[in-house]
Amino acid sequence: QVEYGKSTSYGSVTSIGSPLVTAHNVSLSGLDAQTTYNYRVKSKDAAGNPAVSLNHTFTTAAPPDTTAPQVSITSPRDGSSVTRGYVVTISAQATDDIMVSKVEFYVNGSLMCTDTVPEGANVYKCDWRVPKRGNATYRLQAVAYDTSNNSSLPVAVSVTSK
Repeated sequence: QVEYGKSTSYGSVTSIGSPLVTAHNVSLSGLDAQTTYNYRVKSKDAAGNPAVSLNHTFTTAAPPDTTAPQVSITSPRDGSSVTRGYVVTISAQATDDIMVSKVEFYVNGSLMCTDTVPEGANVYKCDWRVPKRGNATYRLQAVAYDTSNNSSLPVAVSVTSK
């Protein structure tokens, strides 16, 4: 029999296991995530002599992270113009319920750079040199990832070079 709970007062107990076994497994359900529990085992030998173990502890795991981060491109603005041959800093703000691990930046579907260290309020950046060729429209995208490798949906803005 196992007594268990969030303190050494226990509070919960399992049913008595099969008699005359040398090993016994017990499954516990309804436990809280990321919580330390105390437990002790009560048993009897073949002659009926009782024994109680010392207190032990275990900590339950965190629930799996299934929430994707959120990301938005803050600069340049959708529909803005950029100058050919100049460096433009693409900025994105990314947040997550646990932690953002990186933001990837794409130009016309090609990965330009990855930023893993935010500046200030969860702002990630990528410097992009606008091609010198004639006027063109570019699709800039950002995708955020968290530490569980969940990813945001890509967000995009379009800019025109002049």
